[in-house]
Amino acid sequence: RVKRCWSAGPVLAFWLLLVGTTPVPANGTRLPVQLVVDEWLVKDGLPPGGIRAIVQTPDGYLWLASSGGLVRFDGVRFSPSQELQKALGREMVVASALLLTRDGALWVAGNGFLARLHDGRCSVFKGEIVISCLEESADGSIWVGLNWAGLRRFKDGRFINYPSVTGLIRAIHEDRQGNVWLGGIWDGLYRLDSKGLAGYTAREGLLDPHINALWEDRSGSLWVATRRGLNRFRDGTFVPVGIPGAVTSLWEDRKGVLWIGRAPGSISRVAGGEIEPVPEIELLDNDINCLYEDREGSIWVGTSDGLSRLRNSKFRLYTTREGLAHNKAAGIIEGDDKTIWVFSDGGGLSAIKDGKIRIFTTRDGLASNFGGSLFQSRDGSVWAGTANGLSRIRNGRITSFSTGSLAHRYVSAIYEDQEGLVIAIAALGLFRFEEGKLRPYLADQIGESPFIYQAYQARNGSIWLASGAGLITIKNDQAIFLTHEDGLLDNNVQSIGEDLEGNLWLASAKAGVACLKDGRVWTLSMREGLYDDRVTRILPDQHGNLWMACPRGIFRVTKRQIDDYQSGRVGKVDSIAYGVADGMKSSECSYGAQTPGCRTRDGLLWFPTTRGVVAVDPAEVNFNFLPPPVAIEQLIVDDEELPPTENLELPPGRRRIEFRFTGLSLLVPEKVQFRYRLEGFDQGWLSAGDRRAAYYTNVPPGRYRFLVMASNNDGVWNQTGASFSLRLKPYFYQTPYFVGLVLGVLALGAGGVYRLRMFELKKRYLAVLEERNRIARDMHDTFAQNLGGVALQLDSIKMQFTDIPPLLLQKLDQTSQMIRYSLAEAYRAVRDLRARILETRELAEALPEIAEQTTAGSGVVLDIQLKGTARRLPSIAEDNLLRIFQEMMANAVKHARARKISVELAFDTTSLTLRVADDGCGFDAEKAFSLGEGHYGLLGMQERVERLGGRMSLKSQPGEGTEILVQVPMTT
Repeated sequence: RVKRCWSAGPVLAFWLLLVGTTPVPANGTRLPVQLVVDEWLVKDGLPPGGIRAIVQTPDGYLWLASSGGLVRFDGVRFSPSQELQKALGREMVVASALLLTRDGALWVAGNGFLARLHDGRCSVFKGEIVISCLEESADGSIWVGLNWAGLRRFKDGRFINYPSVTGLIRAIHEDRQGNVWLGGIWDGLYRLDSKGLAGYTAREGLLDPHINALWEDRSGSLWVATRRGLNRFRDGTFVPVGIPGAVTSLWEDRKGVLWIGRAPGSISRVAGGEIEPVPEIELLDNDINCLYEDREGSIWVGTSDGLSRLRNSKFRLYTTREGLAHNKAAGIIEGDDKTIWVFSDGGGLSAIKDGKIRIFTTRDGLASNFGGSLFQSRDGSVWAGTANGLSRIRNGRITSFSTGSLAHRYVSAIYEDQEGLVIAIAALGLFRFEEGKLRPYLADQIGESPFIYQAYQARNGSIWLASGAGLITIKNDQAIFLTHEDGLLDNNVQSIGEDLEGNLWLASAKAGVACLKDGRVWTLSMREGLYDDRVTRILPDQHGNLWMACPRGIFRVTKRQIDDYQSGRVGKVDSIAYGVADGMKSSECSYGAQTPGCRTRDGLLWFPTTRGVVAVDPAEVNFNFLPPPVAIEQLIVDDEELPPTENLELPPGRRRIEFRFTGLSLLVPEKVQFRYRLEGFDQGWLSAGDRRAAYYTNVPPGRYRFLVMASNNDGVWNQTGASFSLRLKPYFYQTPYFVGLVLGVLALGAGGVYRLRMFELKKRYLAVLEERNRIARDMHDTFAQNLGGVALQLDSIKMQFTDIPPLLLQKLDQTSQMIRYSLAEAYRAVRDLRARILETRELAEALPEIAEQTTAGSGVVLDIQLKGTARRLPSIAEDNLLRIFQEMMANAVKHARARKISVELAFDTTSLTLRVADDGCGFDAEKAFSLGEGHYGLLGMQERVERLGGRMSLKSQPGEGTEILVQVPMTT
């Protein structure tokens, strides 16, 4: 697609009615009214043969009738009507006429057919003759004009013939009174009413009998387009309108302006009784077949070889075509006499005033045609900093200073203080300029190295310099720097602006913008929503909104957004960007000059670009409030195209899914933005930018819903969007039934394995238990009995022999005690083998039961306390503690002859404490571990505690009872 802008130049007042308000600024400078023209040809996908009719349906699509068939257009893609092709059974379908009826149906006529498209269905009513035009009647029937076969009326599914009408009918219109007007090729104009058929020819004032188009305007006048001009019929009289030549098409837009297509390839307009030819548009160089206005106000033009769109530009443009000295503009200022001064780098100065442009170059005395710095001093002189010194323009005369120290020196910035003019020379620094002489200024503070882009005097009188070394303010001949250390993101400050509240805004080369407000610096960059970080100029409009220039175009941030961001109410701002699509010749704005843009007294904002100067009136920027209709056009699954029907079911195994959608804003379709999500798969909304497709791979089986939303060129979103549901079927092995079956089989198998395992464990347990009982029986019947017999024999010896030597008697007593201890241990082992109390109880439950069993029948009073939360220990620890406790209780009952025993079992987070205290006879604790004393049980307890990593303490004195304390770690 090719884009062009054209400017109207000075035109009549009627032309201004189209754009709504006069573009003449307060300074009297006439700004060119502009249209943006876009064209699509066969190479862009348009079918061959030219466009014969254009209609936009309620869903937002633009439909085109051509020799190549019926085509649907969304602003980006041309799509042949597959419904019509399928209904007719052929791909090549010549479409000659279109009609949108009140019920929203699209009627298409062509060679031998009439078709109706509505809600995705196509009904075809075949005929024998080529249809040339269509018109809806008040009763809903369709008037059909035929090529060389007169008139038909299609009603209730059949054609009604009107034999009184013959010839080729080129145009039909039913007026508000129900009269049907027919325009033929050679027979002139006819009116069909209840009385019959009446004709109009040159005798009644018709300019020519060859009728191309008819239109009834909002006042009730009938406009008749003929081969030799335009007639207006009102109150029974034809009035010729001063448009010579063939008129081929007509359209009245929403503002009441009548658009007139002429041959060859020109357009005129009528409004308020005035006629104005639209300047020749180079793209519309063929016959204009039809005109149409869409829902957003664009005018579409169908020609013999293409399609064009005319829309209002948001910008007004000055280029060399309008008389500018050079398209590469650099600096702009407004003079006291309201002249707009433009310095074009390489072209010199352009002075724009009262619709005229005067150019100043080196031939007129300008120091150089290259430069960009502009400044107006208090005496009204305009100063231009060039690449070869300084020039002053006053009263139309130029005085240049380009010798001496200024020779071949680039003057980058100019300002004026109380003492006079100060200039910045690249690579030399600041100088005071007095009568052509230079005097260094602040050389010891600023030096020569920083390049000074701009000098700016704020409304409060303070002087600020934008430089490559940061922001510099000059107070009382002192230079104060503001740099990265003070909060700037970039020391390369290229431009300074001031908002309506007096805050300074700094434009940087690569880090966005910074604002000096209330003595602090805060920044704004692309991370916070800025359109670009490379800002060249910042200008406020009359509402406080900030307009910024950058290499990618011009963008705007509203004051409300800025205030909300500064106060912390939002984390980002929204930038509204403008570029070539909005009427600029080039989106690249110039930089590096003293004033790369200015705001004039009438509120216009001027920006220099690499292809001319653009001006925008913020009050006149048309905002598109219409959210775009959204449509999901196609579903592609593994390279197979499918219609996006609701509740679509896809077979198993599909791996790649592509959704194709569109947003039907035809004003600037390349700026339409999209976001989408696949419910059931995506966690949130995904941004597609301007891409009109979404891609998914490896989507698991399940039910999903695809949703898509779109925004227009001004960021207005259609929050409803479009959606449809689909189901990706699973393979059998992916279904819940199969999974349930597998889980059931696994559960049954696991249950069987578990039961078998438990049977084996039970079997082994019973075998072990039987073997344990056997060992216990054998120990009781053999080993324990034998030990008991040995002990009795020793006792018998002591009783039979009274004269045993003392030493021998001592040995016999020790042996007897050892045997009795071993016998007690044997019986204890038998008890351990026969009763495994810890197999069914925790230690905290087992100890009280053992204590009660041990003291049963002895009269001993038990006091058992449990502290803390009882927990299980490793089995080896519980087994050893159980035996230690058995030994403690046995000693207290049998040896200490205690009347009261206190037991305390305490759990904490890291250890377990077991304390047993009795009021028995006690013993000498210091001799407790002597083998000679026979306390083998204490030694065994000590060993068990040490194996568990614990400690044991013993307190006892004869006649004072005994206390044993055992403490082991919980991780034992």
